[in-house]
Amino acid sequence: MAVPTPSGLWSLNVDRLRSLVAGTDAFQAWTSTADAATAKGYIHAYTINFEDNSQTTYAAIGHPIVEFGGRSGPGLGIASYVDELSIDIPIAFFAVVAEQDEERAVTFDNSMHDILSDMLATESAFEITAVAQIPEEELPHQWRPATLPTYVRAFVLNNSRKTE
Repeated sequence: MAVPTPSGLWSLNVDRLRSLVAGTDAFQAWTSTADAATAKGYIHAYTINFEDNSQTTYAAIGHPIVEFGGRSGPGLGIASYVDELSIDIPIAFFAVVAEQDEERAVTFDNSMHDILSDMLATESAFEITAVAQIPEEELPHQWRPATLPTYVRAFVLNNSRKTE
């Protein structure tokens, strides 16, 4: 089945985040890809099939959580009600390794720093306004890799803005 073109608040923002991550030099270096189009293939949206995934470095983007804020009034439609929008999107980065040791752990953490730094420094349709790390024990069930040993770092990226 072909994936439909992203549109609307939820899938469009997942696609924007995917483009932002894939477009960073740090993510391309980490996944050993030559360009953003190839790097996008290392970013799984919504779900991961761990059994069919032969990639050793990759990312996963989860379902966005959207919060609307605004003022209330009789007879106001949603367009006039919403004046604030907040989108939280979870993302996780995975590295499958032969064995876990200090060298690999530090290399992985350095890569995470480089990727997040590039993301925050890049102008994008998905502007990151806050980052919070998700503890490994709180990862969604579908993000718990069966392949071990695996390093995982997960974050919630927030885009909050006033609407006009």
